[in-house]
Amino acid sequence: MNPDNKTLIDVKTSISVIFDKENGIDIRFENRLKKAGIETIKDLCSHTEEELREIKHIADYAIGKITTFLTAHGLTLAMTEEQLSAYAEEFDAFIPNEEETNASDNEQKDDGNKPEEETAEAILMQMLYSIADAAAAKAQEHRRYELAKEIFVREFEAFSTTEERAACAIRDADIFLSVYNKK
Repeated sequence: MNPDNKTLIDVKTSISVIFDKENGIDIRFENRLKKAGIETIKDLCSHTEEELREIKHIADYAIGKITTFLTAHGLTLAMTEEQLSAYAEEFDAFIPNEEETNASDNEQKDDGNKPEEETAEAILMQMLYSIADAAAAKAQEHRRYELAKEIFVREFEAFSTTEERAACAIRDADIFLSVYNKK
């Protein structure tokens, strides 16, 4: 802890630290941020709130949780490179020296390698969320296919080709699902 009562964090740390069960932020938001090229805390802090809103499916809820996390660590969105560098220097100044690190490592060994267990649990949770996301995407695609098939069979408008009829059915299914999913 530093004098300002904020817990410093290395800005080179992966954004994965934000997305855990303690912070209550769904890992799907992490995946969306990573797809947008935001891999580290530094990357995240260099973006504005408006830029985050432009990322598909990043809502005010997630942005609020992210800013709460950043504030707890003395960070904000829309930080300049100079601000991030100054923060990194402050973080480096508070890193314990090797003797203190070795002493704390010895203390941790008495606890039975708990940090390794927590890391394994975090990795397992990430894997489970990834599997759940893949299953949800597969289920969504299956719903789209079934709906398009039903529309195709019921659609009796005059089309010059079967391909046009199928394309119309897929378009109508996409429109229906986009409206249905927004509810």
